[in-house]
Amino acid sequence: VGPRVIPYLKKALDEAIEANDMKRQVVLAQALAMYESSYGVSVLIREIEKELTQAGDELPRRDNDIAYTQLPPDHGAMPDVCYLLYSLGMTRDARSIPIWREVAEKINPSVESLKDMFIGTFYYVDAVCYGIERLVDPQCIEILEKLYSYDYLRNQKRTGGIEPDYFKERQAMLELSIVRALARCGEKKGYQVLIDYLNDTRSLLAEQAHTELKLITGKDFQKNQVEWTNYIESIVPGTTRILSKSLV
Repeated sequence: VGPRVIPYLKKALDEAIEANDMKRQVVLAQALAMYESSYGVSVLIREIEKELTQAGDELPRRDNDIAYTQLPPDHGAMPDVCYLLYSLGMTRDARSIPIWREVAEKINPSVESLKDMFIGTFYYVDAVCYGIERLVDPQCIEILEKLYSYDYLRNQKRTGGIEPDYFKERQAMLELSIVRALARCGEKKGYQVLIDYLNDTRSLLAEQAHTELKLITGKDFQKNQVEWTNYIESIVPGTTRILSKSLV
């Protein structure tokens, strides 16, 4: 339909709020989020906070019965709150930051939890990075650094031989999600890890790092790590953060 539908969605959301129709509010807030409208952010935050509070010190698990699921990422089988987190990320709204911070604090990654189809750790990490990558706010750097402090979410690059465990590639996807968001928020470490991935033996991961560097900087030094490193250093010598572009 295009952006012209936004006023109608806003009106419908106002009516749903007046009628105290919670389920309709959530659906309309998600529809608005698809158009990057933050009009329904308060509804999304309310529902996410409710789910997080009910789960206590842990993150909510998937409790729906979906057949034929596979190891993450299987985006048809996430914990319900993760769908709301992805919707929230579409809005590019700074009110999301406390939610992301709380999720990052509750995440406790392990190989088992990343693979678990009910715990949903993979999706929580990716959903937080998804939103931060679009908001591009330096306040989010500490959240990303928290995620990157976990052993199973860093140092996943491979430069030789064949990795028999295919899930290691999926762990590397999460590492790239974190460092992409770090780079866009202006953290130099994010760029450095993206540059490191340029010579990953898994071509799709190397291509993702290359594409991301081009999108953020507007430059293209192919996969020449020395040239990329020199360019990043030349922009802000002696500092740790550089200006980056928001994800389009």
